Amino acid sequence: MNKNKIQEALMLHVSTNKLRPEMHRPFRVGNYVYATDAHSFLKIHKDIVDEEVYENDKEVKYPDVPSIERKTVSFEAPIVVRLADIQDAIHRLPTVDVYELCVCCDGEGTIYCDCCGAERQCDSCKGTGKTGGSIGKTFDAGGAISFGISVISAFLADRIIKTMQCFDVEEIKLFGKTNGGSTLMFSLDMKKGKTAWMGFVDSIQHYESCIEPVYFNAGFVN
Repeated sequence: MNKNKIQEALMLHVSTNKLRPEMHRPFRVGNYVYATDAHSFLKIHKDIVDEEVYENDKEVKYPDVPSIERKTVSFEAPIVVRLADIQDAIHRLPTVDVYELCVCCDGEGTIYCDCCGAERQCDSCKGTGKTGGSIGKTFDAGGAISFGISVISAFLADRIIKTMQCFDVEEIKLFGKTNGGSTLMFSLDMKKGKTAWMGFVDSIQHYESCIEPVYFNAGFVN
């Protein structure tokens, strides 16, 4: 297994939240390396991860992901989810334009006066927070993919796709949900008999916020 790809997969799940520095890098708990941003996590055995990739500082209180895993209620039989099915579903979701953010106001559309501190419209972008035309497309924030009665946002579904591509696998197994149904649990069979595990927060609010949720036949999850 390419260790650069393992690192790339882990970094897909870390946080960029300045208030949560303990989530900025993968970290080790026991024999496993975790990466999480509180919306998803990836778990891989430490033996196949280079030590410089993760932290193991006993003074830092890392997120207690194992406590979430212990709440998992396994299905009678795992549901096989194919990469092609997720890609097909996500490509049918509505998209929105992406714009380069104004460097003067960091995309806020407003700035503060140097003299009095009063908030006012940014002169550079005329209050839009954007500069120039569209530079691409991204998923609508309300987009979601349904796994039976569970929903994963488009952004997290895209993270599943990218993680699978890092490991060069065509399918994963949805094997359970945490008690209460807040997190979907997946396993991923890597090369040479190794396994990785992923958890993704159920975005149930997207049932109402998404105008037209996209469903694919991954099976009905109780």
